[in-house]
Amino acid sequence: REFLWQVSRECFTEEPFLMRAAFDYARFLHLIACSPGKFTVPRYDIDLMWHSHMTSSPYLYSCHSERFVRRTVFHDHSSTDRSPKSKLSTSWEETKSRWKEKYNVEYVKPEEMIFYGYRGPPDSHYWTGRWVYEYKSPGGVKRFVSKVSDILNPILSWMF
Repeated sequence: REFLWQVSRECFTEEPFLMRAAFDYARFLHLIACSPGKFTVPRYDIDLMWHSHMTSSPYLYSCHSERFVRRTVFHDHSSTDRSPKSKLSTSWEETKSRWKEKYNVEYVKPEEMIFYGYRGPPDSHYWTGRWVYEYKSPGGVKRFVSKVSDILNPILSWMF
């Protein structure tokens, strides 16, 4: 439920944003491949691609993972503690450093945190707004994942 809140910002439905996220997701998988044993923390746009990749076709997800990372990548949701010395917080900082070192660009710029950063738990009005009618309606999330997959899968097929 909280993940959907994090990715329900308007920009997450815009094609240019999703295209960048798809390319960054491929780079994220490459970072995992180059960092065996490291806990690599995705930005929310990358996490949306990851969830969409896993759910749109588990078979393709497994094939792409095996081909690119040389193993099926397990998506670990167990770390939710965001306190300063937590596994999630320290791994987030390590991921940013490894990304910068590997790609020579910031993983996330401070001004972009509004799009990529944690925005806290859902507001009380979360399940009563427009988002509910568009995405929580029967088939709504499926339509959204389908839209993301339509962008993501050709990019991954081309890259892998």
